[in-house]
Order: sequence, then C-alpha cells, then structure tokens
Amino acid sequence: MTGRGLWKPIALAALGAFVATTGLAAAQTAPLALGERPAREVPVEGAPSRGPAEAPVVVVEFCDVASEACSAAAVVLEALLEQYSDRVRHVFKHRPDPDQPDHQLAHEAVAAASAQNGFWVMREMVLSNQHALTHEALLGMAAQAGLDPDRLAADLAGGEYRAVVERDQADAESLDIETTPTFFVNGHRVTGVPKRADWIGWIEGLTHRAPR
Repeated sequence: MTGRGLWKPIALAALGAFVATTGLAAAQTAPLALGERPAREVPVEGAPSRGPAEAPVVVVEFCDVASEACSAAAVVLEALLEQYSDRVRHVFKHRPDPDQPDHQLAHEAVAAASAQNGFWVMREMVLSNQHALTHEALLGMAAQAGLDPDRLAADLAGGEYRAVVERDQADAESLDIETTPTFFVNGHRVTGVPKRADWIGWIEGLTHRAPR
C-alpha cells in the first residue's frame, strides 16, 4: 500500500470535528501574504522529502505525528500534494512534544522505518493511530504497513534514529518553533492548520498560474 493511499479512507469529517472542537474555525483569520513574512533558512539536508527536486514551492513541515493538529493538517496537505504534484516538494522534520516520551518513541519508529523505505507509510500509520503509541503498538503498525517489525525493533534499539529526531528538535529550537504543525513555505513561516484555500493561494501565487 502506498503512503498516500492510506489517507483515502480518512473521513474529512474528522478534520471538521477537530476544527469545531478546538474553535480553530472561529479563531483563524486570513493569514498575511507569504511575501510579508520574513523568509528563514531551514536546514533540510538528509530530511525525508517527496515531490520534484526542482519544484518551485518547497514546504518544510515541523510535525509531531502524535498531535491531533498535525493529523488534521496532513489531511489537507495530502490532497494538495496530489493536486499540485508537479509544483510542490514536501520536506518532513521531526518535532515531537519534548514532554511526551511516547511522542518521541513514535518519531523514532517513523524515522527507523526509512531503513525499509517505509518512512511515509509509517508516518501516516502513526498519524491515523495516535491513541496507542507504545513500543508494541508501533511494531504492530509497522507490520500492518508491510514492514518487518523485528528489523524495526532492532533499528530502534540501536539508537541511531533517536539522534535523527534530536537533530530535527535542535533545528526547531534554533527556529523558535514552539507549536506544531509549523510549516515553512519557501522559507516563510506558517503556524497551525492552514485552510485548503490558503494553500492554493500560496501555491498559485508562488508559481504565478491560474488556480486549478
């Protein structure tokens, strides 16, 4: 099963419920144009990415895969990545809640899945199964995603992927990131769960094309 395919069964009603319960719909106002936001240099070397290497729009996401807000943002972003597959490159950066050990473990598992070319599918498994993030549950998700859970367990035990997550955490701190999701769209910071219309406006504006 492909990474994006996992999102097909996710009901958009879940996103609506999240927005309603958090009051996000009422609180969110029209964002500043990206050009009015100071652009930042965001380290991306070695980070997982998808989309054309020379895409005109680069979206760097600092994400906590155990966060409901990140799950809601992912539903919208996945649809946009399909719609603008020729225009957008998506780069993922780990930013688990430092006060939640299970969030850290989940990120290590997602990072370790990259050794089996399963980073994106494991990320999406965790985003859609945030209620159970124990070591055993994460290995079960790996098996469900078609990965070798024994190999994932061995890779987790090695500690290599803890260092990967900690590197991204250090990058987040250097950029003063305090909440997730935080995106950098061509270097311009966007915090929270952007609306689909916002994404379309930014992508179209940066590529100077008529909306699809």
